Amino acid sequence: MRGAALSAVVATACALMAGAAPASDLPQFPFVHTSGSAYINALADIGEIDMELSSPDQNADAAWTALESRLTEVRALLAQQGLPVADVDVQSIVRGPRKQDGTPAANPANFYTSCTLHLTVRDVSKWAGLVAPLLKMPEVTQFSVTFSRSDRRQIETELVASALADARRKADDLARGAGRQLGQANGVALAPIRNLSALFGFSSAEGYRQRRPSMDAGDYTLVAPVRLVQDVDVIYKLK
Repeated sequence: MRGAALSAVVATACALMAGAAPASDLPQFPFVHTSGSAYINALADIGEIDMELSSPDQNADAAWTALESRLTEVRALLAQQGLPVADVDVQSIVRGPRKQDGTPAANPANFYTSCTLHLTVRDVSKWAGLVAPLLKMPEVTQFSVTFSRSDRRQIETELVASALADARRKADDLARGAGRQLGQANGVALAPIRNLSALFGFSSAEGYRQRRPSMDAGDYTLVAPVRLVQDVDVIYKLK
């Protein structure tokens, strides 16, 4: 039964190749189309923080003075942890009206000033010691964290090799089940080969993915693992 099913898959591909689909959509030789996947759960060694500091002071100079003081505190926290102060990036400074409670946007009594920061922490052993006091700072209106790996490029390369090996194993099973031999790879993609995927109703993942778990407020001081995933699509010629 299993062999018959595999034969049917390959036979369908060959039949479609023969004329059931436009020539431009399919390879002009007997083939098998498979996908492969590989993943790894890795401990993060880089943490990133995006946060917004704000001041409700209606006087622009006083508001900016308050934000400068808070920014100095943030840099001091990094220095206390032995982290480079240069890893604090001031991304934007905004002064504008709050839009809430039906108050007209142009009401000068409802203005606020905010400063958006991006912090890169390259030594996650210092993570909890930095994040805990940041969360206790007043007027922190937004706070989010993400994690990654400094050797992500190397991991991606290794995952591609593993995903290709997985795809070839599947293709070899299909070929042998259909009484054929697997030939060389004639098409490889990190993302789905769309014409074929749509034609056969295949659904595969979107190439390389880094899955970052969502973090609740109580979890911000924890370093989360990073799940790295790589998918490939491959077309093999059949002998």
